Amino acid sequence: MATGKETEFRGNDQKGRGVLKRLFLWSPSVDTVIAFLSVILITSLVYLSLTIIRQDWASAIIYGWIGQLGVCIIFPLYWTIVVRKRKLDALGITKKLWLISLVVGIAMAGFMWMGYMNQYGIGSDTLPGLLLGVVGLWEIFFCFGWLQLRFEEAFGIIPAIVLASLGYSIYHLGYPGIPVSEIVGFFVFGLFFAIIFRSTKNLLVLLPAWPICCLFGFKTVDISVTWPHAVTASITLPFMLLSIFIFYRIQLRRKSR
Repeated sequence: MATGKETEFRGNDQKGRGVLKRLFLWSPSVDTVIAFLSVILITSLVYLSLTIIRQDWASAIIYGWIGQLGVCIIFPLYWTIVVRKRKLDALGITKKLWLISLVVGIAMAGFMWMGYMNQYGIGSDTLPGLLLGVVGLWEIFFCFGWLQLRFEEAFGIIPAIVLASLGYSIYHLGYPGIPVSEIVGFFVFGLFFAIIFRSTKNLLVLLPAWPICCLFGFKTVDISVTWPHAVTASITLPFMLLSIFIFYRIQLRRKSR
């Protein structure tokens, strides 16, 4: 018969193994393959539109409508809600820990805004850059809500953080003239946001700060955002939000049956 100390030791050992299993595991699935392929696809579309064709229409249609809206928003929603019959919380859209997520997100946005003001100040590209950054919310949905949570189910928390950050940095290879050093910078950015996201697994924790993060990104790759560019890109934003709402309704309809 086991003593009290032996029972306690076994319990602690099992808990330790449980924690380790959440950090690292090996359980890849079709979802994992689909996630990897989606990174390759969006990177290819970015490269095709911005580096090969290099025309405004290509940026709007191939990168914006097909890439951002189709590949990075609609497809993950369709795969998760319709094919896998899961809920939006599997993509980081959830009410869980929403208040903590919002408070942390606003605080992080405030610190980032002060840092941006100290370094760059307000210029003619700041407001259109913020608007384009709002459109860039597809990045957190795709890289963290979609990629990171798929990779976590397959490989555990730590590998998922690294792989999601790689996904975020790799797709920037499609932009013309970005050196490897800046890709490394995007990877570090990705690590930071992936860790923050994992603290609540709620995309709300990243939403307030992301447009400001995009401002830093535009400066990093030396892009001066103009109003025509920002307004043209923002046309896809209502369709992104509408897509989420439609699949939310699909989720509710399935639940009511």
